[in-house]
Amino acid sequence: MPFRQVFLALSTLLSSSIVFAQPTFQDYPAPVYTGENHTVVLNNKTKLYKTLMTELSQQPVNFAGHYGIELYGCGGGCVAGLLYDAQTGTTAYLPDAFRDCYSEQFGFSPRQIKYKLDSRLLIGTGTRTGNQQQCELVYYLIENGQFKELKSYRINNGKNTWVNALFEEWESEIDQW
Repeated sequence: MPFRQVFLALSTLLSSSIVFAQPTFQDYPAPVYTGENHTVVLNNKTKLYKTLMTELSQQPVNFAGHYGIELYGCGGGCVAGLLYDAQTGTTAYLPDAFRDCYSEQFGFSPRQIKYKLDSRLLIGTGTRTGNQQQCELVYYLIENGQFKELKSYRINNGKNTWVNALFEEWESEIDQW
């Protein structure tokens, strides 16, 4: 078999395995809490956002069954977030802020943070380092109030076929993001 055919077959196989190896929201289910929201418990870091945290505690949960997330801008082309646990009242920041990506070769790719009410998975895209040419797709899992990074991939500012498919799936969903 010529080298080119072997290379193409291997490339197809590897790119397919990457697509199927991605964590999904369904992989990490979370039962939805229906009790009353606990009073906000601020810490040294989150006390700067007392008003936002208080407002967040008055909203229905929207992440991992018993958490509320509030996303906010952190400068031009940047998004970060606050986390509130309705069961305990504890507060925290999301693990990373994400900035827009841009390169002359691949163009513009906006930052995104995606999550669901009934899943413990949180997904971020963009750059965590501030270098606009280092775009990533990052998967986090929340367990016992702590975020754990499951996987991260360097992406070419949305030009990867499987990343584009993921973005299209997100855009086609009716859920509140």
